[in-house]
Amino acid sequence: MVVADVGSIIFRLSGGLELTCQLDSTDEPSVRQSVSRAFQCLCSKVRSESLVFSIRNSPLLIWPNKGTHIIPDEVKENTPCKDIQHHIQAEENDSGKKSSKKKDRKNATTCVINIDLMMEATGPVQLSAPTLTTENRKQHSVCMIFL
Repeated sequence: MVVADVGSIIFRLSGGLELTCQLDSTDEPSVRQSVSRAFQCLCSKVRSESLVFSIRNSPLLIWPNKGTHIIPDEVKENTPCKDIQHHIQAEENDSGKKSSKKKDRKNATTCVINIDLMMEATGPVQLSAPTLTTENRKQHSVCMIFL
């Protein structure tokens, strides 16, 4: 990990986006169409209002696709999002390890914030309702998780 300038904050995102699709046949056009539909479904999940970021060691939740959008140039010293650091506990260093003074100096000015990606359980009905289908034909299943 590269440590940035003095007073920097590093956001670490964990969690995965699952891409799942059923392949009805193994010919190239069918595979392309199935994978394309799976990516469209994944894109709609990422753009939905049900996407939530949970800050570890904090009760703070962030809905990035809800409300107003702020342009980075508009963020000033008195912008409300500056207060996010007051609600977050920084990652604690392990005191049992010995480290060099140079490394301690770099880490003293850097705050690491761990964020978990999750989907809101109380999202819109069409996003959270299960769909059951029964088909009597041979299928292949592809599942990828992007971390």
